[in-house]
Amino acid sequence: MRVLELIANIAQIISVLLAGGILLAIYLAREQLKVSQEQLHQGQSQIEKSQEQLAEAIHSREAKYLADKLSLWHSGRMQGIQRVVRNQFTHKGSIDSAWMAGHDKEDFTSIPDFFNDLAALIELGAVHEERVFEFFGPFAVYYWAAYATYVIELRTKAPYLYVGFEELANRSLRDDNRGKPFVAFNRIEVVRQLTPESEECERGREG
Repeated sequence: MRVLELIANIAQIISVLLAGGILLAIYLAREQLKVSQEQLHQGQSQIEKSQEQLAEAIHSREAKYLADKLSLWHSGRMQGIQRVVRNQFTHKGSIDSAWMAGHDKEDFTSIPDFFNDLAALIELGAVHEERVFEFFGPFAVYYWAAYATYVIELRTKAPYLYVGFEELANRSLRDDNRGKPFVAFNRIEVVRQLTPESEECERGREG
């Protein structure tokens, strides 16, 4: 009898120990799960913080690019070039190779170069297309109309010359929200619709 009681006691002790071990294992597993959840939450917070920092960096970079471009566009040199081109385009005709031959080519290709660079920034994702349209859309349309003849002449030797500029003007025209749509780069129509607004805009900035 004593042997049987002893065996029964040992079995009971073993059962208690096993139950305790199971409970301890469950407790430790729960604690580990809590730790893992906290680590996951911290990781998610860090990801969100990194995303915010990245967004701020991208916004800051974009703002710098646009500020630089605005500063260049409204610089004294560029304003002088724009006035000469506007006078030619408004009163005489488009810029062409014959006209360019009598003027400083480096100066007067700075306008198509400017818009081609803007198109490249959009393509690289450095600036948002909508922001470029907001600041430069009407000017891209106007000056492409002014320079289209010259560019087309040059494309007999360089087929892809200023394609960025051309596409920027076309997209600006399609996305134009000023309520004055037109379907072709007709010189008289472009002058009529865009020159007064451009002149007014520039006078406002100068004032």
